[in-house]
Amino acid sequence: MVKKTIIILIFAPLLICCEARESTDDNPANAADSYGYAVPPGISHRPLALVNKNHAFDPGINENSLIPLTSSANYQRRDNLQKLMPEAKIALDTMMEEFVHVMGRKAAEAIVSATHRTAAYQQGLVDAKPGLLGSYLAQPGHSEHHTGYAVDMHVYRNGLTYEMIDFPATFDWLYENMHKYGYIVRYTEEKKHITGLSAEPWHFRYVGIPHAAYIKENNLALEEYIDLIRARTPSNPLVIIGAPPFYIYFVPADSPQIPYYSGHDYEISGNNVDGYIVTNFKSDYTQ
Repeated sequence: MVKKTIIILIFAPLLICCEARESTDDNPANAADSYGYAVPPGISHRPLALVNKNHAFDPGINENSLIPLTSSANYQRRDNLQKLMPEAKIALDTMMEEFVHVMGRKAAEAIVSATHRTAAYQQGLVDAKPGLLGSYLAQPGHSEHHTGYAVDMHVYRNGLTYEMIDFPATFDWLYENMHKYGYIVRYTEEKKHITGLSAEPWHFRYVGIPHAAYIKENNLALEEYIDLIRARTPSNPLVIIGAPPFYIYFVPADSPQIPYYSGHDYEISGNNVDGYIVTNFKSDYTQ
């Protein structure tokens, strides 16, 4: 049985309507004729690293790759210490520029309230608010903010901070469109039993465009998506059909080399659990 859903993607930087399909073919037509091989980047590296109470993350892994959020006309920063991984920052800047373009200057009341956190900073939050541990706060080493791919956003208006869901007329656009830029709402009340944390409508996680689109369209937690991809192989990938198509599969952590489709661009992300997620595509794709 093939499950089909229609999703919208932005890719380099075109607006693309495409179809996400779970392929169940034993030898799908999209499978590569030949493979190249890459050296594994590290099981905790890149944007699909799963971080939760069961899977710790070394806060120092990405610290040398972080870049600061610079002053922007499209959103505010709590302070000038906010940093993200480069791809997460580029996606945030692009998303917020379009947000303000579509919704007007009130959209620029969005404020980045948290990005990367060190283990020491996370410990300080836990010490200050121990009652929130396990509901809204994770133990040091188990916070997504260590990755540099998580960003908390609120509304700063007249000297006060509000949640975006308090102003749906303006900020619903973000919730409806962030997947086009690679972001998801990481913690929802519906998935609390899976994520282990209460709903946080302010906490956005960068995972990359095709993954965010599939997660949103199929109403998945990141944990569920990681499990889904684990069942995919190079010869039977998850296929997202569009322009370009994406072919996504899992490679175990003990593999000495990571196969990718010859003639394709590819991205490899560790899942921070037991292996790697490979995304193949053609950036010069033409129909």
